[in-house]
Amino acid sequence: MSAGIDFSFNRGDMKLITIFVFVRNIQYALELYRNLEEKIYGKELHFRKLSAKEKNTILSYLDRIMEERKISVVFIEIDVKSGLTWIKRLKLEEFLATLIKNLNVVNVYCATDIDKKNYCLAKRLSEKAPKANFYSSNNHILVQLADVFGGWFRRRGLRAEKNIDC
Repeated sequence: MSAGIDFSFNRGDMKLITIFVFVRNIQYALELYRNLEEKIYGKELHFRKLSAKEKNTILSYLDRIMEERKISVVFIEIDVKSGLTWIKRLKLEEFLATLIKNLNVVNVYCATDIDKKNYCLAKRLSEKAPKANFYSSNNHILVQLADVFGGWFRRRGLRAEKNIDC
C-alpha cells in the first residue's frame, strides 16, 4: 500500500487540513491521475490553479470516484488560530504514524508545506514508523491527488465526510 500526504490551509476558519490518500495499487492511482489530467486537458493538476469550469469537472469526477471506494482518503482538520505549534505537529505525527503502521503502508510521499529549516515531516515519520519508506515530494502523483482531494473536501464540506472510507 502507498500513501500521499498534503496540506491545505483554510483561511476562513484558520484550519490546516491534512489530506492522507492511500491506495492498495499504485497503478490505480496512476490511472486516476491520468484521467484527472485528461479532464483538464493536460494542465497541471493543482486544484487552486484551475478555472471554475475545470474545478466543477474535477469535483463531479471525484464524487463518482469516492462512491467506488477504490481509494481511501482521511481528512484531519487542525485549528491553527494560535499557529501550528510543536505540540500540534507531534500529535499529527503520532496520528499519521499510527495510520501508517496499522494500514501497513510501504511507501509514503509527504508534501513539504509544513517543513521548516529544522523540521521535516517525512524524516520525523520515518523515526516513528521505521518499516515504511518516506519521501519528501510535492510532485509525486499521490501528493497531487491529495491536493485535489483537499479541494474536493473544502468544496463539499459535510457531504464529503459521508463518503470517507476508512
